[in-house]
Amino acid sequence: MMTGSWIPGRPSALVDSANWWTALLTGTIGNVVAVIAIAWLGFMMLEGHLQIRSGIRVVIGCFILFGAPLIAAGLMSASHSVQAMPVPPPTPVPTPIATPKKPPSFDPYAGASVPNQ
Repeated sequence: MMTGSWIPGRPSALVDSANWWTALLTGTIGNVVAVIAIAWLGFMMLEGHLQIRSGIRVVIGCFILFGAPLIAAGLMSASHSVQAMPVPPPTPVPTPIATPKKPPSFDPYAGASVPNQ
């Protein structure tokens, strides 16, 4: 068996790395870091050193981090439930029929009022 070669049926190293980071951030270590961050945030807001807007950003970030699997599952189920609508063929645009232009009517007296030079 060669090391570093691709083995069919086995995910690549990037997939393994992404799975490891996901387990790390949503596991026990991620929970501990989130609890410490929210506790520190609350303490800083109580002392008046942090604006409420910044505190809300951290709390929303924690919700997104821990709700990511549920959000992804919802998006995946929504994308599978949407049926692709068949695209109708384009309607042909009628070409306008060119009508011949009428020649200007002949006026034998049109040049009579213009002086010759």
